[in-house]
Amino acid sequence: GSRPSHHEVESSLGRCSAMSPEALNQHVHGPVPSAGRPRDITAHMPPGAISGPQWTDFMMQVLRMLHTLKQRQQQQSEQLALLANMLDSVLPAPTEPLVVAPLKDLEEFLAYEKVLAASDEKKLQLKRYIKIIGGDDAKEKTSRILKKLLTYDIGVAFTWYGTKDKRRFCDLQFCQLMCGGLTEQQNKKEAEVTLKDIEKTTMTWLRHAKERLDNCQKRGAAQMAHPEEDEDD
Repeated sequence: GSRPSHHEVESSLGRCSAMSPEALNQHVHGPVPSAGRPRDITAHMPPGAISGPQWTDFMMQVLRMLHTLKQRQQQQSEQLALLANMLDSVLPAPTEPLVVAPLKDLEEFLAYEKVLAASDEKKLQLKRYIKIIGGDDAKEKTSRILKKLLTYDIGVAFTWYGTKDKRRFCDLQFCQLMCGGLTEQQNKKEAEVTLKDIEKTTMTWLRHAKERLDNCQKRGAAQMAHPEEDEDD
């Protein structure tokens, strides 16, 4: 019933540490608790005394728990590394922020059209920006996009369907991405946006571009004055 000597404890610990996990589990009484909580090894002990076998049993349970915790920690580390690798392969590479300033003239706008036609990344970039511009209804959303990204100097070169010496706006990459971004950006809290709404608002904006450009010039403003400085459509 006496407590084992220091030498006996060290000898017992040495034998346990040299065991494989399977051998250690067989050597120790009881299965590993599934929740990582050790069984009460002192419940059967007489008050004020710990026998040699009980002390050895306690020490082996400590070793077993440490071994189990180490295995679980290693498994969790491997799982975290796997998840990190999965995220790296799934998440798209960050895109450069879109320049908010409007395209200044027709030449720059047509060059941007070519960039959109050749780059899916630039298409996605523009579409994301279109979705965050916002507005209370379909008309305001469309107008805000046109005002933020185009100038009247560009608008005078287009009509929706293209007539006489005017270019066709509805076939542009810019127009198609604007329509896609606005019609996809819908939930129960937002006003519905239809292609007809976008077409009607854009036609009006293009039709008034010449008049508003002339007004800017009369006021001494630069030819590519920012449309947001003028009154709403």
